[in-house]
Amino acid sequence: MSTANFSDDFKRDAVAQIIGWGYPVAEVSKRLGVSPHSLFQACQAASMMASQVSNTRLESQFWRRYCQISRPG
Repeated sequence: MSTANFSDDFKRDAVAQIIGWGYPVAEVSKRLGVSPHSLFQACQAASMMASQVSNTRLESQFWRRYCQISRPG
């Protein structure tokens, strides 16, 4: 089997159809000509990236608040 390299925009659009719009993976994979496994991987990667961004934001908010509280008044 050959492996295809899809652009980040293509992956982002495919994941948006599944996660954002709620289309089934099977339907999107048929429509785009991509294996369901590839779409599951792309969704998983997007989910992990979103989780990391969320954790980073929470961490930075924590440190901002911590620094505000711990400053001598």
